[in-house]
Amino acid sequence: MTDGGAHGGAQGGAHGGEDPLVATFGSLWPGAAVTARPDGRWALVPNARRPRQVVPVSSRLAAGRTLCRFSSDSSPAQVVRRVAGAAVVGATRGALLGTRVGLSGEPVDSLARHLGELMGQPVTFSVGIGSERVNRKPVLQVFDERGRTLAFVKIGDSEVARADVTAEGANLHRVAAAPLRDVVAPRVLHESWWRDRVVLVLEPLGSLRASLPRPRRARTAPPLAAMDDLARAFAEPGTPLEDLAWWSEQRRLSLQMADLDQGRRLRVAMDRLEVLADGRAWPVGAWHGDWTPWNMAPAARGRVHLWDWERFETGVPRGLDRMHHAVNVATVRHGASPEVVVGALPAGSVTERVLAGAYLVAVTNRYLLLAATERGEHIRDRGSCVLAALEELAGLGVSDRSAGSPAGCPGRRSA
Repeated sequence: MTDGGAHGGAQGGAHGGEDPLVATFGSLWPGAAVTARPDGRWALVPNARRPRQVVPVSSRLAAGRTLCRFSSDSSPAQVVRRVAGAAVVGATRGALLGTRVGLSGEPVDSLARHLGELMGQPVTFSVGIGSERVNRKPVLQVFDERGRTLAFVKIGDSEVARADVTAEGANLHRVAAAPLRDVVAPRVLHESWWRDRVVLVLEPLGSLRASLPRPRRARTAPPLAAMDDLARAFAEPGTPLEDLAWWSEQRRLSLQMADLDQGRRLRVAMDRLEVLADGRAWPVGAWHGDWTPWNMAPAARGRVHLWDWERFETGVPRGLDRMHHAVNVATVRHGASPEVVVGALPAGSVTERVLAGAYLVAVTNRYLLLAATERGEHIRDRGSCVLAALEELAGLGVSDRSAGSPAGCPGRRSA
């Protein structure tokens, strides 16, 4: 980031360098410099000191629609602020929209050109990268010259992000062929590579109802019918837990942990769950893998729009999505700790206890393996936390654990 006030605001972040969002935006035009310009075609929103999005201002419609994108866990106050912001864009032609920026030395080869070729027309886009976490990646909202949304695009620009984006594309092709009634997933429009990045272009799933404030219960209640719909669409014959290929894969993954003691503790908990399961046949299906309030929105006729499919799996015990949703709602409300995690999980019967334990096995492997990757420090504590929760739920005593298990697992978003 160079020149003037925008330069000063974007510097001096957590690592003393250029703001990650500004750096990501600039990388989409290799060799170009992002500069503060009163007549720039983009704006840093809300400002250069703490940018959350890069928004195109050449189209009032595109800028307004960017600001009116809501996660389904947005509070009514956030919705009101964003609607007001979108109205300001329309009234002032973007003059009050954050810090205006442009590009100096714009190259011929750019992601904008690549996307235009894929979509058969000139495009512009907004850019966001989300909060700092291990699987953070650029997400673009792509517009035509009139400001109409054409697509959403995910960019795999790191080892973890490339794996996630590639997996999501493959998973969405599988889901598109499934007989789903209550779940609506985005269609894959294009899959490609640009330079060393994976580019996944998805159809936009628009929902007016998703843009309106809803009661807290409606925003956090699990959509059980939709979850069951997804699980049933990939149903398999009932199978004992220990005979599931998925369960064997969880054991294999536990052997790959950098912390050998954590892997041992996980396998001890798995042994205990097998004893509790007592060889009973388990209903088998699929789970989305990251079904949370912010990854979904209500759609027409009672259906659910559902995003972020990189964690989708089949051949799993049915009911895992309900567990993941409950844990994430609880940790957002009450903070993250082993006690909060265990308290969020239905475990009144042996059947529920085994299912809750199987869920914790899956996310413990996920988080602790990610902890050994780039930016893994952002998920490490959460992995240790869910491992401690698994041990508590499985009824393991202190002698079965290592000393010093953490009391909390900070972080709002799952990975």
